[in-house]
Amino acid sequence: MNKISRFLIVLLASFMLMPMDLRSQEFIPWPQQSSWISAYVGFVGVVVPVGLNYEHLWHRDNVHLGTSGGVVMTVYPEESETFLGGYLAFIFLSGTGDHHFEGRLGASVHPFLIAPRWRTGGTDFPFIPVVTVGYRYQPPDSRQFFRVSFGTGGIGIGMGFKLGEKFIQEPL
Repeated sequence: MNKISRFLIVLLASFMLMPMDLRSQEFIPWPQQSSWISAYVGFVGVVVPVGLNYEHLWHRDNVHLGTSGGVVMTVYPEESETFLGGYLAFIFLSGTGDHHFEGRLGASVHPFLIAPRWRTGGTDFPFIPVVTVGYRYQPPDSRQFFRVSFGTGGIGIGMGFKLGEKFIQEPL
C-alpha cells in the first residue's frame, strides 16, 4: 500500500471517529431539501476511487432523491497509474428514521493521468459507469452521515457533512 493510500485511509478513519450527532429517537421530519459535502474511498476492487463530492437531496417522506457531483481520483494498482477526473450521479435513498438503503447511478470521466507522470489523455476507458448500492446512516436532524457501499469501485466507505440550512420546514 503506497503512502497516499495510507494517508487517505487514516484521514477517513479520523473522520469516522468523530462523534456522530446522536439525539433522541423521536420522530423528526426531514427538511424539503439539503446540501452536503462528502468524501468517499473505495477499496477491495480492481480500482481504488477517492472522491470529494457535493450532494443535493430532495426529501419526501421516506424517499430521498438527489444528485451528486465532484472530483474523483482513481488508482489502478495493477497498472501503477492514477487518474484525475469528474463524477456525476443520481442518488436514491429509502428508509425510515436514521437507516437508509442508498443507490447511485452515474458516470465518472478521467481525462488526466497524474501518476506516474502528468499528462492529458486519460485512460483507455475514459467513461466509467458508477453503480453502487449500500447502507447510509443519516438521522434527519444530524449534520453528518456515514455510508458503506458496494459497486463499480469495489467496497467503499464515506462520510459527509451538511452545509448551511437552505430549506424551510414543511408545516406539520
